Amino acid sequence: MLADKAGKNIIIDASVAGATATAGTTAGATVASGTDSEGEVSLDLVNVTVNKAFEYIMTIKQLSYWQDGNTLIVATSEKASELGLNKTEIKPIKIKYVDSQKIADFLNNNIFSLNKPDISKAAIVTSNPTTNEVYIFGKNSDYELAKKVIAHLDTKPQVNTFSVNYAEPASLASKICMTVFQNTTASAGSSSSSSSSSSGSSSGGSQMTTVCSGTAAGGSSGSSSSSGGQTLSAFSSSSYMVLADPGLNQITLFGGTQEQVNLAQEIIKNFDKKEPQVYLEISIIELSEDGSKELQNILTLTNTLGQAIDSAAGETTLSYPINFNKFAGSFNLKNPNKITGAITSIITNNKGRVLANPRIIASNNTESTIDIKSDYVKKVTTTTVATATGPVTTTTTEVGSDEGITVIVTPKISPNGYVSLELEPTYKTIKNITSDGTTLLNNRTFKSGKIMVKDGETIVIAGLVQDNETNTQAKMPILADIPILGTLFKDQLTKSKRSELIFMVTPRIVKDDDKVESI
Repeated sequence: MLADKAGKNIIIDASVAGATATAGTTAGATVASGTDSEGEVSLDLVNVTVNKAFEYIMTIKQLSYWQDGNTLIVATSEKASELGLNKTEIKPIKIKYVDSQKIADFLNNNIFSLNKPDISKAAIVTSNPTTNEVYIFGKNSDYELAKKVIAHLDTKPQVNTFSVNYAEPASLASKICMTVFQNTTASAGSSSSSSSSSSGSSSGGSQMTTVCSGTAAGGSSGSSSSSGGQTLSAFSSSSYMVLADPGLNQITLFGGTQEQVNLAQEIIKNFDKKEPQVYLEISIIELSEDGSKELQNILTLTNTLGQAIDSAAGETTLSYPINFNKFAGSFNLKNPNKITGAITSIITNNKGRVLANPRIIASNNTESTIDIKSDYVKKVTTTTVATATGPVTTTTTEVGSDEGITVIVTPKISPNGYVSLELEPTYKTIKNITSDGTTLLNNRTFKSGKIMVKDGETIVIAGLVQDNETNTQAKMPILADIPILGTLFKDQLTKSKRSELIFMVTPRIVKDDDKVESI
């Protein structure tokens, strides 16, 4: 009946249930010999084309057909494959925008695994990553169906680039990932997992970084679902990708729906605003008071001529004058005529202050560092190595660079005109240099919590006091130990140093129309 309506010749293989046992031709239909069985199909169709009715029967009876000109050959799928009725061709399809392997997987898992007439029920699609093409190993009907499906999958994604004026592009891109695409694994600098990865590349001023990528919210790449007993696999291509370029101050959004693009644009508009700045005037003051008391005894020896003793003439082995601070050993005096002594007492006082007055402009909630340091010899190491030609001595000098003042400050500006400051000042000075050349440092540091100060007011941090006192004595043995009189045979030097470090910080909030004088 269908062949008659369609004006086609039809050949039904004996493998088809319900085929007539006797071969013959009826109304243009040739039936191969076969065994009659229960293969009837009841049809009651209205407004259905002959082609559709034919496809319905093929689907219900799990049959395949092959068309050659005006003739159709019908057989079971297994028999058709055995007879080679399904003429196989290799046809390529160029993929433009997505990965060809993902297209091939989708077609094999979803399209060519269904029981559909005139469509292969096998994995007949493969890909060529070099040319980004898929190859269809099937019939012309397979090729035509694959082209229709690929037309829906291989579409040009939306590419939108937004300029960022004030905010960090990576931080703003992270907000888009979390709010627009509900990708909570994204971060301002990097991201992890298969649906949110980070990679960077740079070319000239561009420093592109992938902040997040993946499928739309609620789905996952490569997921599957079941419908009517048939398992369907999702198309595994990423539906969006958010890129940040701090070099060009841009955010690029690949893919996404138009509604998602609009929402991303709204987020950029709301958060890309100028951060307030604060002008910090910092005074670093060291108040110092140095003093010393020195008592020095000097003994002078002269000969009969009233001249200084001539050691070259063998009169004495002492240097002249005698300073007990340099006394060493015994002496032999020849023809002494006069011994005179002198006592020197010196008292010194020094007061002064060291002032540093750096000024910086710091961004809101951003750490800034003021570094006023100098280099010094930290350690000197001497190494001697025996060689065939003799010992070789190598001297290595290690230079330090942390002597001086460092101030780390983080301001946070409140809308009510207050500035919250986190301060961490450090002051390092040379304390002593040991005999082996190692330098020891004095270290004074302070770390505050959040200190609230009004715009234009000054906060003072003081009390970092350091005291240092040294007492040096030199004496002549035995004579210096005589009570009262022994004082004449001693030298004594006392030094004291007291210093206090003071930090004064004055923050001023910078308005858009403010002009800060050059420093």
